[in-house]
Amino acid sequence: MSRTRLEIQADAACVDLKSRSPYFYEFGCKIASLVGDKAIEILLLSAFKIRYKEILIKAYSAAYTMASKFLTLLTKEESN
Repeated sequence: MSRTRLEIQADAACVDLKSRSPYFYEFGCKIASLVGDKAIEILLLSAFKIRYKEILIKAYSAAYTMASKFLTLLTKEESN
């Protein structure tokens, strides 16, 4: 799980969580509730906040061609 934790916390432009699941965060929260692990929910929420902030920054500062490639890596939750 440590590799996955590092990937979740990584820059949204570097790690493609969408390839794991288009609904990565929703799926993770459902799994966390099934196994009863609040640490997973906290990790997912923290990662989403960090990645979302980076997404907003990149969306406003990146050139269009770079931004369009970057947008293909986002999960459904991140792109919404």
